[in-house]
Order: sequence, then C-alpha cells, then structure tokens
Amino acid sequence: MSSTHEVTLLLASWAKGNQEALNELMPLVSHPFVERLIGTLRRECPDRTLFWTTTDLEAKLLDFQHYYEHRTHAGRQRHPPVAGVNADHSLANLSCVIDGRSVVEAYTKGRWPPDFGNSPWTPLYSCLDVSLAMRKRRTLITSPLDWWLTAAPVAPPILPVVPERGGTQLRTPLPVALIDSREQNPFSFTRFRGWFGGIERKALKIGDYSVAGLEEHCVVERKDLADLVHSFTTERPVFVKRLREMAVFPQRLLVITAPLSQVKSPYPHSGVDPNRIIQSLIASLAGLGVPFLCVDSHELGEEIVASYLYQVFLYHWLEIHDHGRCLADDDL
Repeated sequence: MSSTHEVTLLLASWAKGNQEALNELMPLVSHPFVERLIGTLRRECPDRTLFWTTTDLEAKLLDFQHYYEHRTHAGRQRHPPVAGVNADHSLANLSCVIDGRSVVEAYTKGRWPPDFGNSPWTPLYSCLDVSLAMRKRRTLITSPLDWWLTAAPVAPPILPVVPERGGTQLRTPLPVALIDSREQNPFSFTRFRGWFGGIERKALKIGDYSVAGLEEHCVVERKDLADLVHSFTTERPVFVKRLREMAVFPQRLLVITAPLSQVKSPYPHSGVDPNRIIQSLIASLAGLGVPFLCVDSHELGEEIVASYLYQVFLYHWLEIHDHGRCLADDDL
C-alpha cells in the first residue's frame, strides 16, 4: 500500500466483492489514522512497558486505553477523544472500526488481528506483532512487576524501636554512629540525627560503619553494584579475606545498594557472569555466616544501616543492664 489512492481502490474492490457498503470517507480518512494509532500504541505502551504474560499485557493495554481516551489531544482542540469534534471520522477515540470492532478492543481481548476475512485492512494490524489469540483467565496474584512499579516507601519512623519492659518504656542512651573516613559516597545519616547521639568519621579497622564503643562487636560493609562486581572479581582475594575477618564479629552485615534482580542481570560493558556474583554472595552467607542485604537505592540503604546500628547498640545496652537482649513483643 504505497498511497492512499491504492488503499481506496483496494478497499472498494474488497467491498464490492463482499457486498459491503462503505462510508465514502472511511478509506480516505482512516488509513493515516490507523497507521498513527498503531505507532502510538507501540511507542507509548508495549515499547515502554515490561509484561510477563499475555494476561499481564492485556491488563496494561486496558489501562492505556482508559488513559488514552481521557487525556487531551492537540488535534481535537485539547478535548479528550471520547467527546468533542470529529468524533465520527477520527481514530483518536480508538473506535473508528470496521465490522463494528474497536482496534484496541480487538487488540486487548485476544482477537488480534481482527478477522475481516479478505479485508485489505488486515496487513495494517499485523504490524503490531502481538498475538493474543489464547486469552488466559486473570490470575488472583498480580505480577511482581506491578508490585515493583507501585512501591512507594513511607517516611522513616521517629525512632526505629522504643523498648518496654514490664509495661514501662525504658530511657536508653543514643548510639554514636561511626563512618569510615575512607568510605567513598558514604551514608551521611543526616536524615536520622534523631536516632543518634552523634555521627563521627574515623578510620575503622574493618568495614565502613560501626557504633562507638562497639567497634569490635559490630561491622557493616557497603557495596554498590560496580564495587561489588569489582570486589568479587579483580580484588576477590582481598575481599574474601575481609569477609573472613567480618565473620568473627557478633554483628556483621553486607549491604548492597542495588536490587537483587539487578545483581542477577547482565552488567553493561562487562563480561562477568552475574551468576558468579550471586553464588559468591550465597557462599559468603552459607560458608562464612556473613548475611547480605540488597536495597533498591542509596537512600533506602542509608535508612536500613542507620536502623541496624541503632538496634545493635540498643540490644547490647539492654543486655549489659540486665533487661534481656532478646526482642520483646512491645519493642516494635
């Protein structure tokens, strides 16, 4: 179909052979709008959206349809496509149809491409390269991708834990957080000054973070993704030695400021196998007893480490003052 004129002739021929009556404006007006709609669908929805199954794609296309039909359009004088001028001769409302079907409705209900027999319009729809012929029932459990996209971390608490014993709230001192002076891009803990009696930078024997007075008791090592990969490859002997030293600390933690799914994914500009890094982390946990924690962002990692240091100090203080080290139900 190299021109609108050819489309007109082809559609007229098809209509005559199938004894169908055509709106005289349809071949002239619909062809460019169909192409525009197909391009819009691909650019704004499938090309930008990850989906797990055809059911997941169907749900996302329905959401896009609702969004598309209610947003304003410059070509319609800033009116949404469900109302306004040119409603009868525009595909902007996603409902300029042949055989009484909406393009998006057919796309999202497992009837793609629409069955128009020998219709010359069929090749227009096939370029979407999506087949939903096998429609599946909607699952009760939503896609994990939806969980991630809808995540909205709440603000941190005033204090991580307020200990109580015998129904009485205990007055406990605040810890002093220690940050290794050699740490690059460190957690500043400025958002959590109310959790600490002070924040100091000093050279630590091992690790990046600890608590004043508990330097031989608590150690936290922080790694971003690039540093983690480098540590388990180029500097592997040095890092493994450090993990062995961390293993003798009663409280030790390896914090990775990257989602676990990102650690498991291919690394740009690197030939390192992600499985090697994942298995090294698991070996550190199983073989050395050094737990690791992956967090989605630097800011979330800062909150997790601040809370960890606070609670390590708190329960150590409770133990040495005969209040019992174990977490009590009323503490949270």
